[in-house]
Amino acid sequence: MITEVPTPVSGKNEIPMKVKVITVSRTDCAVLPGKPWIMRCFTGLKQPVRPITGTDFAGIIVAKGDEVSQLEIGEEVYGFFDEGLSSHAEHVSISVKKAVFKKPDNVTFEQAAASLEGAHYAFYFFNNLKL
Repeated sequence: MITEVPTPVSGKNEIPMKVKVITVSRTDCAVLPGKPWIMRCFTGLKQPVRPITGTDFAGIIVAKGDEVSQLEIGEEVYGFFDEGLSSHAEHVSISVKKAVFKKPDNVTFEQAAASLEGAHYAFYFFNNLKL
């Protein structure tokens, strides 16, 4: 369902951005319907805590909180947080305490957004692999 929502306002440690690219991941496909049921333990028992899904993004910073020093307005960034960022929207405001990175110039927005969740799970898998 597509719904109009207010543009997010940034806190002192947040960066609001214009979302350019997102993915629809297996996490999103489980969060929205709450299936398998175990997902509801993390996302809300009766309804999702975050009504807007999305765990990753690539976009452009349009403003920044007073305490943000490592990123600048106009910079291209990408990020991921497996518990949800509500990034399936035109605008999102994300804490710099989450995984937000400057996008390399030689990487497209599409490549940046698509690289995150798979890499996250691959790293976890290989880091915990017992041979």
